[in-house]
Parts: sequence; structure tokens; C-alpha cells
Amino acid sequence: MATRQVTPDPRSLTTKQRQTLDRLFAYLVDYFQTTEGIELSERIHGFLARQKARRDDITPTEERALDFIRTELKRGHSPSVREVARALGLKSSRSGFRVVASLIQNRVLSRRDTGELRIDVDISRS
Repeated sequence: MATRQVTPDPRSLTTKQRQTLDRLFAYLVDYFQTTEGIELSERIHGFLARQKARRDDITPTEERALDFIRTELKRGHSPSVREVARALGLKSSRSGFRVVASLIQNRVLSRRDTGELRIDVDISRS
């Protein structure tokens, strides 16, 4: 899971820090005008478009399942398909399997070699 970095208030930066940031920004502007920079930019835009498509394609049931799985993983437990079905109020573990399989097919979830679930892409709507 990615850690959130605190962005300092720009007014609290020293003159030297501002100059360093200005040089870095100028370098990035120059870089993204090169062929390599343009290709990287296109790859980034493609990645972001795929992430948005995944978020838009997820059903409310899949989102509830993902929320449950995320909560369980934070507690250090990878839930079984049966536990997912029970948490969603589904009568059949097969229905839980279908929800999990759909999330795996959409590459939101994957299974480790041990069979435990793993969130590949955090597509929280919040």
C-alpha cells in the first residue's frame, strides 16, 4: 500500500529549496518534450485510462467485496471465497467465487502462490 507524503506549505520552503524545485521543474518540462519523455507521458496516460476503466467497470457488489477484502487484508487475514459470500449476504459460495473471479479477471485482485488474495490496484472511489 502506498504511503501518503505530506506536502509542505510552499511558503515554508527556503530560497534554496525553491530554487532546487524550480530547476527540477524546468528539467522535467525539457524532458517531457523529448521523444523518450513523450513516450513516457503516453504510457502514463494509458495507465491512468486503464485504471479509470477498471473503476468504472466494477459493479456495486464487486466494490462491496473489494471493501470487505481490503478490510480483512488490513487485519492480516486473506478471506476465503465463502467468507466473501457471507459478508455480501450471498447464499452460495459459488456466487462469492464469481465475484472474486470477476475482480481477478479485471486485474483488481490476484492470488499469491499460497492462494491468498492480494489487491493489485486500489480503485477506491473515495
